[in-house]
Amino acid sequence: MDKRKKTSGQKSNSSWRMLRGVALLVLASANAVQSQGLLSAMEREIAGIVKSVKPSVVTVRALKMSASSGSGGLLGIFGDRRPQEQEIIVGSGLLVSSDGFVLTKESVVRNADRIEVDMAGEATYKAELVNTDSAGGPAVLKIHANGLRPARIGAASDLDAGSWVTVIGNAMGVPQAVSVGVVRAIQPDSGMQISANVDPGSNGSPVFDTNGHAVGMIAGRVGIEQSDMPEGGLFSNTALAYSLSKFLPFVRSVAEEYYKSHGWLGVTVVADGKDAEPRILTIVEDSPAHKAGLQVGDIIKKFGAQTVTSHTLLSELVCQTKPDANVVVVVSRLDQEISMNVRISPKIPLALAELKTWDTTNPADENEMQFPKEQIAPEPKWLHHRINALEKELRMLKNLYQKQ
Repeated sequence: MDKRKKTSGQKSNSSWRMLRGVALLVLASANAVQSQGLLSAMEREIAGIVKSVKPSVVTVRALKMSASSGSGGLLGIFGDRRPQEQEIIVGSGLLVSSDGFVLTKESVVRNADRIEVDMAGEATYKAELVNTDSAGGPAVLKIHANGLRPARIGAASDLDAGSWVTVIGNAMGVPQAVSVGVVRAIQPDSGMQISANVDPGSNGSPVFDTNGHAVGMIAGRVGIEQSDMPEGGLFSNTALAYSLSKFLPFVRSVAEEYYKSHGWLGVTVVADGKDAEPRILTIVEDSPAHKAGLQVGDIIKKFGAQTVTSHTLLSELVCQTKPDANVVVVVSRLDQEISMNVRISPKIPLALAELKTWDTTNPADENEMQFPKEQIAPEPKWLHHRINALEKELRMLKNLYQKQ
């Protein structure tokens, strides 16, 4: 009798262990399925953010010419001079207005003789350095282009330690490289320490939150020299980022002064080639061009005393003209050249309406970037029922084993 009872108890114990193992296996499989779903959803969301914000991320190249020096002595009298050396600094920047204001780090363009902005490999523009704040860190550039897609600025103060962020910018010469990390700490001034990997060329790279809002700009990397590392130590991968919302008052004031001192014609043009004369495509109503009598289809031949050879040159000439100045514009219309007197107006302050902080409480409009939110697939019903059944069997076997 005791032997049969012992044998029965051993069988029950063995069955209970077997069922417990099966249940744990099923639970582990369910967790793996759910974890895979979370990772896949996160991957899709990050890819969606990157795709949506990439048009606002640019590469900034600053060309610096070092002064040539004579060899001195007798040879120096005869003008023996070494050729100038060129230094190219590459960084990243962020479009903050649809009419071409770009924000980057001041050190990227410091003492530059020429600045270029590359739009994701699609077009390269000569950039004007409008103003800098060497104490605060930013530099404001301006390119002559319209209809661009600017970033939406978010507040770094809305983030917490542990929040996910995405850095997009030039890294080791590769434009629009992507790095994902987390916020390690938010400083009292809303500056951030983040764990994203940043390489040389990343200075000025924008930092985006999970809503696709630009919340920061890479200021530099905190590194540990090999000689300073203890044996077995790890390299620090912490990057420092400025808060972009803190720059908005400065950028707005710079843009406001720019608009007051730069001219506006009120046309959009198209050119048949890179160095072709621009043809008027549209004219803004009540603009200087409209009031002067310019028409769609006119080919602009001269602006003042300058012959116009490209749409880029036209844009530069108009911007360089002071508001309220009278300029003679020569156009070709039906094979006839016509001269018109145009009174230039101040530029329309588009950036002043676009330079603001966006957050999750702002109502979305048709121009705001939207990101499809992927939902995790719910746990299959059969798996849910099977887990419940196994848990019930385990409880029954456990009770039976305890009674024996």
